[in-house]
Amino acid sequence: MGLLGVFGWFMPLLIGAADLLTQDILNGKILLGALDYGFLLHFFLGPISYATRATGGLFAPTLTVDAQAGTLFFMLWGTCSPT
Repeated sequence: MGLLGVFGWFMPLLIGAADLLTQDILNGKILLGALDYGFLLHFFLGPISYATRATGGLFAPTLTVDAQAGTLFFMLWGTCSPT
């Protein structure tokens, strides 16, 4: 849990309900490198934080991971596919 506290201190957008983060992702305000890092962080730390039985939901973080995965797929598909 200390690791989550460090992430929360330096990157407060990555913890919490993630409403603002999901909005920024869908509006294209997040760069590809930050999106990659945020996706991996949410993908692995989400189940860990849920397993601690701390208060919080599972639905909003799942939407954030899905928005990140979809945006990454769209960005990679756009660079790899011919027009």
